[in-house]
Amino acid sequence: DAVCIDLVPWRATGAAEPAADVLEDALRRRNGAPFLVGASAAGGTRAAVEALLAMGADFAAVGSAFLMAQEANVAPSLRRALARGAATPRLLPDWTCPELASRTWSLCDGDPIAVAVEELQGLYTRPGLCGADLAALVQERAEPGALLGAEAVAACIPLSGPALRARLRALVPDAVRGRIVPCDGSLRGLDARAPLPAARIAEALRPT
Repeated sequence: DAVCIDLVPWRATGAAEPAADVLEDALRRRNGAPFLVGASAAGGTRAAVEALLAMGADFAAVGSAFLMAQEANVAPSLRRALARGAATPRLLPDWTCPELASRTWSLCDGDPIAVAVEELQGLYTRPGLCGADLAALVQERAEPGALLGAEAVAACIPLSGPALRARLRALVPDAVRGRIVPCDGSLRGLDARAPLPAARIAEALRPT
């Protein structure tokens, strides 16, 4: 078993530096229990990983650094935004549990897709949901319709209630795949203006 402590500054409003005391408190509370305690790296550098390990962490989470890997399945528009440092973390609906409006810190390839998932999440939880509600939404806002596509929207219009929600649960995650991705802080400081082999990124992060 393992616990990963999120230390990335942009997840704590007003925090200028990683909250080292949070990791230290978690390590203290472990008190010999048989599970690992790790933390999200606050930068995509070897020094950032080594700093966490020096604080006592058992591992460092650096998954987002591999979004710049050649092997990563991300949309070209998001890859370009990552390369120029224009993709900023946002707390977006993740559609893991849309009934609870679950959210995850994510990177996305632009404002329109962020607006679309927000609007569709709000629609999903609307009481008495029917196809006419979706039709009204895509008429009022262009982003949801552009995300789903005209054919998918038309197929949803005759539906209502659980049937429409089931269709949205299938459509939205498929529409955003590769365009919205969960993230951590390991992209900060990573020098990857062009895609790199995953093995090269791993080597750059490997502690000495």
